[in-house]
Amino acid sequence: MMSASTAWIKVASLPEDRRIGTFIIFFDEQSNSLYTFHSTNGLYKYSFDINSWNKYITIQNDLNPFFFNTRCPTSAINCNTNTIYIYGGNLKSLGKLKITDNENKWDVTDNLIESDVGAQAIIINDEFHVIGGYKSNKHLKYMEQTKQFKVLHSFDTMFPTKVEEFGLHRLVKVKNKLLMFGGFSIISWECTNRICQYDITENQWTELNVKMPDILCFFGCTSILYDQYVVIFGGKQSPFKPREAIWIYSIEDKTFISSQVECPKGGELEAITINDRSKDELAVNGFIRKEWSISESFLPNDLIEMIHSYYLNEWVHLFHCESGEHWKIDVFDVIKNVL
Repeated sequence: MMSASTAWIKVASLPEDRRIGTFIIFFDEQSNSLYTFHSTNGLYKYSFDINSWNKYITIQNDLNPFFFNTRCPTSAINCNTNTIYIYGGNLKSLGKLKITDNENKWDVTDNLIESDVGAQAIIINDEFHVIGGYKSNKHLKYMEQTKQFKVLHSFDTMFPTKVEEFGLHRLVKVKNKLLMFGGFSIISWECTNRICQYDITENQWTELNVKMPDILCFFGCTSILYDQYVVIFGGKQSPFKPREAIWIYSIEDKTFISSQVECPKGGELEAITINDRSKDELAVNGFIRKEWSISESFLPNDLIEMIHSYYLNEWVHLFHCESGEHWKIDVFDVIKNVL
């Protein structure tokens, strides 16, 4: 097995003024920007050129009570509208921020019907969804017109066997499907290896027969290679034992393979895939033009498609939530034993 030190590159750590458990990482594909949100200080933006985190937006003084008192928040970013959603966890509040060049103001909605801790959020069809949690155990969708959550599904009743209230799971959107991995039950006080799938088109949840190789929560989870695989990084097992293992899940085969690489540190992790697709296109098209000038003939279409599918400027950024440490790794170092 390849040691972590030979594959991982240490990157600038997260700002020290973050509060453990109340910071959030997200990536804006439209602007190719990486952000971290801290409940007591504001929004930071990562500079890829100089490898540093810089203050981007300061929280307004009148909003500090909302953000400071938030416990186990969750968030999502709508890249089409450049809107960040911060769901208050234990508070019945939702903060929204539209990132623009001229004005950056938080809009906070209070007195929501539903509040939860340990839930996870995601954007589906430009709408903000909250899934799971220790209180509601539901799938909620935020309605912009009424400024309230609508219950789409209840995990208490959607499967033949009742699903205990759970949180600290991970969500990954793959094409028109949403995959939900693992989590922690506040009832049994144990982690789970369950995998559920949400069909966005049919608005239907199913529990898959395949299980995660480890019983986990607090793990990093992200899709790679244009949604061909989902990678699970580290995490914690019951009772919160840190893990360094990396598992690769094939979307097509519904199987897990262990990576040759381990995480640089076990424990509570967040993972984000960053891929500059414009550079990929330039590199691939440049290679094709070069080959054409040499051979004076076009490459076959199937060969061009294969080159596009395997040449990626794709990296995974990994964050250790307790220490704030930040690493990155080339996707192919993670998955080379699978290809």
